[in-house]
Amino acid sequence: MGYSIPVVATRSEGPLEIIHDGVDAQLVPLNDAPALADALANLLADPARARRMGEAARHKAAKDYSIDMMATRLKEALTRITSTP
Repeated sequence: MGYSIPVVATRSEGPLEIIHDGVDAQLVPLNDAPALADALANLLADPARARRMGEAARHKAAKDYSIDMMATRLKEALTRITSTP
C-alpha cells in the first residue's frame, strides 16, 4: 500500500479490517486460485484503475499506518494497560 500498489488479497478477517474492495484493493474468495489470477490480470489490463487503487492504498497507508500514527496508537494502548488497576 505504501508504494501506491493496489492490494490483491483473499476475503478473510485480517484484510477486511484494513482494505476496501474496489477502492484500494481487489478481494477474491479464499482458496480460489483462478479468481486470484483473474484479479491480477484485470489490474494489469487496466493500468488507470490500478493506478487509482494504488493511490487510494498509499493515501490510506500514510494516513492510518504511518510510523507516527502507529507510535501514537501503541502509546495509547500502553497508557490504558498501565493505568488500569
